[in-house]
Amino acid sequence: MPKPDTALIVAYRRFAKQVMRQREIFLLALDGKYTLDNHTPLINRSGAWYCLIRLHDAWADFCRSVILLSAGGGVLTRGGTIVARSPLVGAGDDALTVLKTQWKRKRLGSMQKQGPPVYLPSVAITAAQLLSIGNLAQFSAGIGASNTNAPIELRACRNYLAHRHVDTALDPDLALLRIRIGSPAWILDPDQLAARRVGGGITLFEEWCIDLDLLASAAIG
Repeated sequence: MPKPDTALIVAYRRFAKQVMRQREIFLLALDGKYTLDNHTPLINRSGAWYCLIRLHDAWADFCRSVILLSAGGGVLTRGGTIVARSPLVGAGDDALTVLKTQWKRKRLGSMQKQGPPVYLPSVAITAAQLLSIGNLAQFSAGIGASNTNAPIELRACRNYLAHRHVDTALDPDLALLRIRIGSPAWILDPDQLAARRVGGGITLFEEWCIDLDLLASAAIG
């Protein structure tokens, strides 16, 4: 009997490793005393900011990988279930190509070469539904858990760092994040938010790392 494909579990472990790495680098950049304000050395600020971009990239890659691997079927979940192949993805089909075709057919908006922006939980669930993945219920419940907005908050801060202009600075998701952590706009710039201390004395970035790891683990459960 062939050994079950553990690609989903491997994808999670790869993501978890990246989360741990970016968390460690971020804390090294803060050096126990910096807050990413103008008194923080530029090299430390740049290092910390890059961690946000890398964490967001890793999250996007994880979400996309899980959806496409699940659509192809034959992969093992963390709970030991083998996911059935999507009825829309034939043995010789490329799952990403099928997804792009379905996305365009439904006129769900523009997308990049790598497909829809599945780093947003709502989009990831829509993509999974379009492909009719066999583990849809578990994936949707995991990736779309309502007890955290980490993917959305990370995206908003990352977008500001990558595109520093008024539109990204005034992103409504940043405004909601500020309300949640009690940070008025006139106190901290968007590029300082990740270093803000939240519940338990950890930084906001660390909270994102913890929450994203939990979402990822649940999505392949």
